[in-house]
Amino acid sequence: MSCCVECLSTVADRVVVTSKHNDDEQHIWESDADTFSVVKDPRGNTLGRGTTVSLHLKEEAHENLEPHRIKDLVKKYSQFINFPIYLWESKVRLPYFTLP
Repeated sequence: MSCCVECLSTVADRVVVTSKHNDDEQHIWESDADTFSVVKDPRGNTLGRGTTVSLHLKEEAHENLEPHRIKDLVKKYSQFINFPIYLWESKVRLPYFTLP
């Protein structure tokens, strides 16, 4: 996994992987450029089964947040994976304020 983290560290300050296997407890693997840790997830079994990967992007990598960019990257690098990859999209609307 360290090779993967080295690659991700070019765009992310921190990587958090949450994973749950059928026969095991859910764990969180977290890494930045210098350290990593693996702990039992204090939230318990929130996944049921599977893995989530969260990237805390560097400021200069924010163009990678565009949904079309993410879809292109997933398509390009997942061609040999035999299970579905789902992209969860959400939009945040900031409140409109009028300053006095």
